[in-house]
Amino acid sequence: MAAAKRAAAAAAAAGDEEGPQDIETTIRELQVRPGFEGYFLFNDLGIPIKWSSSGFGENSASSGVIIPREVTHFAALMADLSAKSQDTCDHLFADKDRDDTRLRCIRLRTRKREIIVAPGDGCTLVVLQAAASFTDASAEADEAEDE
Repeated sequence: MAAAKRAAAAAAAAGDEEGPQDIETTIRELQVRPGFEGYFLFNDLGIPIKWSSSGFGENSASSGVIIPREVTHFAALMADLSAKSQDTCDHLFADKDRDDTRLRCIRLRTRKREIIVAPGDGCTLVVLQAAASFTDASAEADEAEDE
């Protein structure tokens, strides 16, 4: 789980600095992890750039087909959440340097799913995971610590 969180944050941070090739590599790494359900990537305006076919419909951004409604809806909600969270961090830590208060990751967990939002420079990566795989991994880690 922590590896998925770090990978998502790295992909979003790579936005303009390291380029699309690095983001593609990170997405491929995330897709093979247990519990992975889907992802989407959107720009600073909340416009989806890329998304997985699982959970959102076909990835048709390159073919010129209309973006699925669910992807657009989730991107708008996550863009708003990310912007408000960054504003809150800026307000709480107004005396600190902007780089120190930059929002790195937001992690939301429901009963069915975990959502990791990793804002970056120019784009934001959102990864959806099954909550059960997170619970199983946590239980295994707790058992290992107890021994």
